[in-house]
Amino acid sequence: MHIAVLIKQIHNTGSTQLQPDTEASPGDFRINRLDEHALEEALRIKESMEGTVLTLISVGPHRVTEALRRGLGMGADKAIQIKADIEPLCATETAAALFPVLDDLRPDLILCGAMSEDLMQGMTGPALAAMLGITHTCQVVEKLRIEKAPHVLEVTRDAGAGMRQVVSLPFPCLVTVQQGFNTPRYPNIAHMIKARSQPVECQKAPPAAPTVTTPVTGTSPPLQRGRGLRIKGSPEEQAAHVIAYLKERQVLPE
Repeated sequence: MHIAVLIKQIHNTGSTQLQPDTEASPGDFRINRLDEHALEEALRIKESMEGTVLTLISVGPHRVTEALRRGLGMGADKAIQIKADIEPLCATETAAALFPVLDDLRPDLILCGAMSEDLMQGMTGPALAAMLGITHTCQVVEKLRIEKAPHVLEVTRDAGAGMRQVVSLPFPCLVTVQQGFNTPRYPNIAHMIKARSQPVECQKAPPAAPTVTTPVTGTSPPLQRGRGLRIKGSPEEQAAHVIAYLKERQVLPE
């Protein structure tokens, strides 16, 4: 089996200051967390199915090789950077950049996060599946199950309104995953040292088709929010404090 995992490198909002790409250090960026869950699930399949090959793919400037090497250190077999001087901001642009590589690779299974933490569009996976002409499903919330007879992938997805849906997909297929149902592993030092010497294949992104784009005028850390109020005392004292607090702010009548 051949699995391809799509990862995106995003700004690390835990940094004290975000700089433009030309001045940023590697510590200013990290792998999108939902993509890490997709990678972890792919690694678990690889460990349970002998002969599975895992390829990582990312679109972006040279700095995305840091994210790819981290994935190699976690256990991926191969990494491909689709070189784009400016990282696509539109989901269809990203999917169009990924399409030629995946159309050539034709993996059995493509995994990625349900959305990126920065743009939260949630459309790259479905758009790519439509371009490739393969089946797909989104928002998977439980461990993937591969049924060998017939050879299909069974998944449990979030159907909304608190409901879950079990879906069976024939291969090849694309699945986007949510967080929470697995814990991404940390690469150990030995694997990271080995990953530093592994080659990262670089391919040029195709010219972007005319589309509506989102210009970036600057980046900044999120605004600091105020801290919550911790109420001490017995349940009766806590309730009285809450009622007084709400009356003071005219949420409840006096």
